[in-house]
Parts: sequence; structure tokens; C-alpha cells
Amino acid sequence: MDIWMGHLKTFGALLLNVDYRTIDDTWAQAMFATKMQNSNAELRYIREYVDWVKENQIHIMGYLEPEPSMIFYDGFGADYIRVKFRVQFLSFKHHERLIYDNWFPQEADFEKNVWYEGYADIKMVTNVGGHWGSTLKVSPTASLFFNHTISKVE
Repeated sequence: MDIWMGHLKTFGALLLNVDYRTIDDTWAQAMFATKMQNSNAELRYIREYVDWVKENQIHIMGYLEPEPSMIFYDGFGADYIRVKFRVQFLSFKHHERLIYDNWFPQEADFEKNVWYEGYADIKMVTNVGGHWGSTLKVSPTASLFFNHTISKVE
């Protein structure tokens, strides 16, 4: 359980702390390492996001806290862990793809320098059958914005 929570905390620390002035391939490799990997295809997408962060001058900070008492199995091979997250968007030119997340709401109009807080269920998967233990990692399709709530912190 501690290993799973560690994978999620590392994933959240990378996902919600991006700075266009310092992001590089080290960040891409670290993000890729938090994911369950079937191929290197996702690494290419992560590297494209790194380029977009630089071009769009994205700077965000935040944190993600997993809740180990809120884990459920979907019956189709995935476990979900409830997380609480906070994020603040400090800099960007365009509202597009501010976070490396396929479900990031393009129509959302997040304000700069405002904290947002939310809850989401993060999908965890493995490609190992039986006792998977430490091989359970964040799914390539995991999202903070697929099944979530988010609101401005007042």
C-alpha cells in the first residue's frame, strides 16, 4: 500500500509542479517512470507536452494527496485511488493543456494566481497477473479531470 501511495505522490508532484524555465527531459523521464508502461509511445507524448510547456510558458504548482482508505476495484482490471489535489496556475499564454492530462478541460477558464482544490479517482493498473505488489502504477489514461470535482479556494 505504501508503495502505491508513493507512486501516486510522485506522479502528483510531477504533474502539478511544472515550470517552463526549468522543465526538461529529466522531468519527462520521471513522469514516464510513474506510469504503467506498455511501450515508449507515451514518452513521446510527455516530451511533446514538455515542448508545449516551454512554448506556452506554463508555470503551475500544487500537490496531490492520496487517500489510502478510498481504493476500489472496477472489475475490469483497474484499481482507483481517491486523491485530493490543489493547483495554482502562475503563468501561461493560452488556457490549453496546462496539465499533462487528456481530460484537461479546454473550455475551463482558470485564473492565474488562484488556488483550485479538487478530488479525483486515479486509475492504477499493472501488466502483471496474480500478486502484483509494487508493479501497480499510474495508468497511462489516469486523469485528474475525468471523474472529479474542482473549485476555487476562497
